[in-house]
Amino acid sequence: MFVRTLKTADTLRSARASRARRLALMGALALVGACGDSGGVTGSSVGMPTDSNSASDGETEDTSDGTTAGPMTGASEVTDSTSNPDTDATTTDSTDTSNTTNNPGDPLEIHCDEPPEGAVGTNFEHFFQVSGGTPSYQWSYEDLPDGLLTDGVSGYVNGTPTLAGVYAIEITVTDVYDQVAVETCTVVINDKLSADLDALDGPCLKAGESMLDYMSGGNGEPIVCSVPGGKGNGVLPDGLTVDESDCTTQGTIAELTYGTWAWIVEAKQGDVSVYAPYCASQLLQGPQSYKIEGWHAGGDHLVPATGTFAPGEDIKFDGDMEPRFEVSGCDGPPCYHQTFASFSSSPFGTGECQDDADSCFGICPLVPDNNEPDGDKQLPCELMEGFAGLEHELWAKGGAVSEPFEDRVWISHQTIHYCMGDTQELCVGGIDVIKENGNNSNLEFAIIMRPE
Repeated sequence: MFVRTLKTADTLRSARASRARRLALMGALALVGACGDSGGVTGSSVGMPTDSNSASDGETEDTSDGTTAGPMTGASEVTDSTSNPDTDATTTDSTDTSNTTNNPGDPLEIHCDEPPEGAVGTNFEHFFQVSGGTPSYQWSYEDLPDGLLTDGVSGYVNGTPTLAGVYAIEITVTDVYDQVAVETCTVVINDKLSADLDALDGPCLKAGESMLDYMSGGNGEPIVCSVPGGKGNGVLPDGLTVDESDCTTQGTIAELTYGTWAWIVEAKQGDVSVYAPYCASQLLQGPQSYKIEGWHAGGDHLVPATGTFAPGEDIKFDGDMEPRFEVSGCDGPPCYHQTFASFSSSPFGTGECQDDADSCFGICPLVPDNNEPDGDKQLPCELMEGFAGLEHELWAKGGAVSEPFEDRVWISHQTIHYCMGDTQELCVGGIDVIKENGNNSNLEFAIIMRPE
């Protein structure tokens, strides 16, 4: 019994030694699997035979060197999680994706970006946009409004439209990889900014009225009003201004002369200007001034007269005693008179009439005369019959208007001073004598000229 027990112990020690050798071999094989190349043995693929007398996987045994050996797990748990030094660089697509808009895989897309409204005669510009694809892009357009242009290599469109309408523009963009996008963008081109002067209640706008109420077309941008002054723009009396935003007349006339002033107001939107005539009257005369009356087709002497002109042709305002004015104030008979008339700068007073004996302006009757180079001749003013006074008309001539005036309204404004007396010498001596001896009798009157 004792001998059998010793033999069994020897056998157990031998099994333990055999198991230790197998563990050492398993560790070496696992190390080869971990450190070898991609063709080496890996720990997960090793299967070692087991001793039939060995302990179960869950048993813990005392080894000959006093250490403790647990279940064999080290070799079988080695996996591919350790990177191979020859292949551990991250594999990516060769295309740089740091900018997705340059990735040929990104879809190419055109963006209309809400084009602004345009108008005939007004400069238009807009940038259409593109995303995705790869620059450089080639752009093409179908059905662009007349007057608009593009460079073909960007989404920039600009120019001056010539025809109003709603345009469905087909835009095609091609990138360097021949990726193509097509989009339809709508652009609205309105009529040219304009003012309907035929709708005015009279020849000009008066206090409380605004030309904005008679305007149409344009691109919707703000409109700014001003009084330009200068040639063809009439005379704005002292004390009055025009509001730049609502285009109405503000203030009170500070002039002492009698009659009606007329001036032009310019309404500007972008680079387009529209013009309209405004007017205001001073109804008080000096206490000793002559009585002044007048008539013409458009009203009395306090209402501006109107005329028309054809671009490219000589201009003329002469209604054959229309307008007609009567000025009474002479103590005579006998009765003598002197007048002084000043005309504001306008297209009247230009061209061949400057060399004519009758000049370019007058207040006495102008009658046809084939013996004159220009076919007419001014006669002396006549004294009125039945009571002491002066009867006269008003006329003006000129060459063809210059380009800035061909399609717009313009004004010639006159200031006329009167003097009458029973001696001829009473009113001779210039404007100061006429004003003083004529008791500051005067009349402000305007002619508003519109293109045919």
